[in-house]
Amino acid sequence: MASEVTPVIIVHGGAGDIAEGREGAVYPGIQEAAREGYKILQDGTALDAVERAVCCLEDNPQFNAGYGSKLNAAGELEMDAIVMEGKSLKSGAVSCVRDIKNPIKLARTVLEKTEHDFLIGKGLEAFIDEHGLTRTPPSELISERAINLLESMKGTDYLSEVKREVRKQTEHDTVGAVALDRFGNIACGTSTGGLTGQRVGRVGDSPLIGCGAYCDNAVGGVSTTGIGEAIMRIAMAARIILYMEHGMTGEAAAKKALEMMKERTGYKSGAIVLGADGQPSPVFTTSGLPWASVKNGRISYGVRKGDILDGGSM
Repeated sequence: MASEVTPVIIVHGGAGDIAEGREGAVYPGIQEAAREGYKILQDGTALDAVERAVCCLEDNPQFNAGYGSKLNAAGELEMDAIVMEGKSLKSGAVSCVRDIKNPIKLARTVLEKTEHDFLIGKGLEAFIDEHGLTRTPPSELISERAINLLESMKGTDYLSEVKREVRKQTEHDTVGAVALDRFGNIACGTSTGGLTGQRVGRVGDSPLIGCGAYCDNAVGGVSTTGIGEAIMRIAMAARIILYMEHGMTGEAAAKKALEMMKERTGYKSGAIVLGADGQPSPVFTTSGLPWASVKNGRISYGVRKGDILDGGSM
């Protein structure tokens, strides 16, 4: 009988230029998500753990997913999410979701209840009703922070197509998780509310397999965060996994992909990586990335480069 693997989870709350002093607002939420996901790993699967961790972040208005999602140019929600498991390489993804509290749960339902990997539009709406999933009025999912962000940009050139420098530095929020369970299975998930003031119908990298997330039991798992268009252009998650397949560590692979993205597109970004060897790594070229991991029952977390703070034991 094969020996059990040491369970590990790592989560993130979105790369970007996080304002000084905001750490206190994101530290509790990021640690809670890691703790809750790790609890699931004691008896459950990596997929269960990822779903639980991302749900915690979706329910927290400090993060850009679920209840904290940013608003498009019309003042509406358009949320995206993906989950993937590394044994079969099956994924489930959804996009432009408006009235589901936890898009990551919806993505998992697509993974488990269909032969497809991605549903959108009328087909997704019919799928939601077919499975009797609970809808939440969009007004109950819009946070005050999201409203204020959109209002602060009205009347400025931020919403124009030419005002891109601000987006390069600030509009990176996304949430995600990668977990390894005791059976050696890896799962990953990513969820986002997109960019404040984005064009209606815009879809970023988050729900796209190989861009917003990717995992393979034989290699590892990745969840990315940054400007979606740039991440898509280099297929970042798949690129990191490919580098790892060629012998690089998760940290080295992510650094190489992020530097390549910055050089080719001009955008900064971030990623969390978990190798099949159980080594978690948060990597980012922005000034901040809220992250937390749990391994051997001990929590580590941080926001700034070089942070490896001790969150104590479970």
